[in-house]
Amino acid sequence: MKFNLQGINVKISERIKEHATKKINKLERNLAAQDQVEAKFSAVNNSVICELTLKVDGYFYRTTANVNDATVAFDQALDLMERKLRKHKTRILKHHHSESLKRLYDELQDGSAAAEDQETVQKITKHKRFNIAVMDEEEALLQMQLLGHSFFLYLNGETGKVNVIYARKAGEYGVMELEY
Repeated sequence: MKFNLQGINVKISERIKEHATKKINKLERNLAAQDQVEAKFSAVNNSVICELTLKVDGYFYRTTANVNDATVAFDQALDLMERKLRKHKTRILKHHHSESLKRLYDELQDGSAAAEDQETVQKITKHKRFNIAVMDEEEALLQMQLLGHSFFLYLNGETGKVNVIYARKAGEYGVMELEY
């Protein structure tokens, strides 16, 4: 397993490194060598944000915690990650037979998780088809805002590829450039 600790506008102390490594080592025995865990710490207005990303067999899980202390933020993000993994256990294992995921889910299984495993079945209830329009980013942003959506799919006129423009937290926007 690969574990990466990164600080953005914040210095990662030895205490945080040791704490995070100790906690992640508990997960490590259930992860394969190609699996990845990344913890990013950033400082915003007297608080620390910890964004934890786990990549297991092509699935990405991400959680975020925002508190005053970096170790507490990491612990909260890890707790949220474990809850997210338990919640999605049955749905993912039904569609993707992965030994790494099975070992990881088995490790997280405990008595309190039984209720979370019995989640309501989510199903796709609507399919849409539409013609994709050629436009630039500004035009796509305007179209997304006019529709009141949080994302918009369009064909980039400059590259000829499908892009997605989306609303981010804090009122900013992002563009995903699909590669195929």
